[in-house]
Amino acid sequence: MKICSISRVDDLPRDGAVFVALGNFDGVHLGHAALLDAAKEGAASLSTPDRIVRPAVFTFRQGKASAITTLEERIALFAQHGIEVLFIADFDAFCRQSPEIFVRRTLKGLGAVGLTCGFNFRFGHRAAGDVRLLKTFAAAERMNCRVIPPIIRDGITVSSTEIRHRLSKGDLAGVSYFLGRPWSIMGEVVHGRAVGGRILSSPTLNLPVSTDRLLPPFGVYFTEAVIDGIRYPSVTNLGVRPTFGESEVLCETHLLDASGDFYGKTAEIRFLNFRRPERRFTSAEELADVIADDIADARRYFSCPNHLHAGT
Repeated sequence: MKICSISRVDDLPRDGAVFVALGNFDGVHLGHAALLDAAKEGAASLSTPDRIVRPAVFTFRQGKASAITTLEERIALFAQHGIEVLFIADFDAFCRQSPEIFVRRTLKGLGAVGLTCGFNFRFGHRAAGDVRLLKTFAAAERMNCRVIPPIIRDGITVSSTEIRHRLSKGDLAGVSYFLGRPWSIMGEVVHGRAVGGRILSSPTLNLPVSTDRLLPPFGVYFTEAVIDGIRYPSVTNLGVRPTFGESEVLCETHLLDASGDFYGKTAEIRFLNFRRPERRFTSAEELADVIADDIADARRYFSCPNHLHAGT
């Protein structure tokens, strides 16, 4: 996937024709997946032997503490969905463009021959543009325009707002249901303080946790670690390790019956089920006993054939 970073309105990258999906795409949930599919279908329908149209995404680089996913995770998800070009723009550089200028200069300037967006998409200065205006301006520029209706599951519209609410409450099953996959943390395995390894006599995967994202309640979770395409049943502590008087948020994952050197590798930790809240223990020995119970419960959880009910 080609990634184009845009910081200036008069410096637009262009490399052929694209069919662009528009949105913030926080979480890349089921509604967003419909947009990405529409971009792929639109690109295929407009491609000819003389002109290849590639599916693309235009989104803004906006970090906020309520984000469901980091930008790096969204990039990986776009690639998994078959997006070939990603335009990441600085919001401040474009926020004063009128809806008409955004379509006719920015999107047209990027080589857009087709657009797709959600039913409630807003754009332009002070969000003055809606889907009606987008269709009007797109038609004037001879762009194909597809508006995706809401995705409804059990009477509830799939939205980032709904997912944020459920994630903050620790409703992993609900989050997974609306995302279309387990909520996860993705990143490079780094060296920790080796506390978990000393307690468990086995290595622990440590992943940095971005401060620009919303997290479920701190605690211990049954998880699935994916490294190099291999899935490992695991137990993860997400929190600040109050027993050791720390304040930095950490994601520490113990792989069940696995060994090896994973430092420097990219890992995805998929959160499947909540085990217990994080709490302070009186000693490392007491913590070790509770962790042993966590692992025993995890083995029982993963031995059940229906354990992925909260995941996929």
